[in-house]
Amino acid sequence: MHSDVAPSLTLGGRRGSPLGDSLRRRRRSLALVFVLTTLLASILVARVDLVALSATATSAGGVDAGSGALPTLRLALEAGLLCGLASTALVVVGVLARNPRVRLFRGLPHLSLAVVGCLGGAVLARLSLPFVLALDGPAGGTLATAVAPVGVVELALFFPVAVGVGVALPALLVAAVRAGAVPRYTSTRQRGYPVLVFVTLAATHSPADITTFGLFALPLFVGFGVGLAWLELG
Repeated sequence: MHSDVAPSLTLGGRRGSPLGDSLRRRRRSLALVFVLTTLLASILVARVDLVALSATATSAGGVDAGSGALPTLRLALEAGLLCGLASTALVVVGVLARNPRVRLFRGLPHLSLAVVGCLGGAVLARLSLPFVLALDGPAGGTLATAVAPVGVVELALFFPVAVGVGVALPALLVAAVRAGAVPRYTSTRQRGYPVLVFVTLAATHSPADITTFGLFALPLFVGFGVGLAWLELG
């Protein structure tokens, strides 16, 4: 059956994968978990000096990140959003674990590979950050001087996350299929859901320029594409 007609993740219909059914049936409770954890994490993170934690990267870029209420709030909301997504994903995993159609242990080998890939990708991205900041900017000079000071901190904090998730995505997709949470083949419409999430996260967590947007989005799209190819050809 062609992937465009395979009934898998159907958010609004009756037929769907265990993941699709869980998202549809528990959408209100999941939305509540996401909102509450995002707000709570943002409040807690706002009490941490994120600029100071990123001092190594900002000094490497030759930019003073500065301080102030607006940058602190912006960074706290961005970090809180990631915490909200992570906590919601953990709740979804807990729901799937109780689903008789899902066998999580079947996906454990690839899930372990995804964890190792995520950590390794994040570390490599963090080590390469000085080279990224030294890239040519869109208006001349380096990328570090082209973005706002708070943008350098965003790169230091969230670029490793984007790379880590991108590296983990192929094994994570295979783990989900092996466990029975999602089918092997998905339609073009269903693939649009994670693509929308990738674009949104890249837009909200990167500085306001097309170069850094691409730096954030590219690992996610590449990882997702590699995962789909793995499933299609494997």
